Amino acid sequence: QVGAFMEGMKHNRSIEEFRFHHEIEGDSIIDRLAPFIIHNTNLKQLRLFEVDLGFNCAHRLAVALIQRQHKSLTRFVLSRNNLSSEALAEITAALTGYPYLKSFSVSGNVLIGRDGCESLGAIIRVAALHLEQVFHDDDDLDDEGLQTLVAALTNATTLQLLALSSNRSITAAGLRALSHLFSSACPLETLFLEDMNIGDEGAEAL
Repeated sequence: QVGAFMEGMKHNRSIEEFRFHHEIEGDSIIDRLAPFIIHNTNLKQLRLFEVDLGFNCAHRLAVALIQRQHKSLTRFVLSRNNLSSEALAEITAALTGYPYLKSFSVSGNVLIGRDGCESLGAIIRVAALHLEQVFHDDDDLDDEGLQTLVAALTNATTLQLLALSSNRSITAAGLRALSHLFSSACPLETLFLEDMNIGDEGAEAL
């Protein structure tokens, strides 16, 4: 049934928001979804939940994003996809050509690590993008990863929301780095730090 649905989707040209939530290996899904991504002229929001995206699958998704003529995406959600840092690098490189992208989520991808933060930082630094929301919660982010991310965010002049909840490996050292955002060019308005081991020292650091 899923295969038949995806086969039909590749002919659609009008859908603006597409959400797919399925515990399945991503190869077959992305192969079927790629024509839809490439040819749909109105797609603004793409959300993939619990679709296992290994490197090869992420590469094919990135190729589809690059081949897409209408760079109309405003929101892109990758949640609980078992993304590695290498897979994320493929996707973020493809997204640098999307000037209307406002919101990007990689929540629940615990394998991306510090190198994944480098990839996120790279896309944040792209002058042509105007990211307003970054969701990096429940990613097993630690102090080193957060410091890497903050280095890019200090020049993120459009960022308004940053979600870091459920990254319980972050300590006061990481939060001290995060506090530098408040005196930077970043116009951050909303910061999510729920379900974290902040403690008194972390609270003081902020």
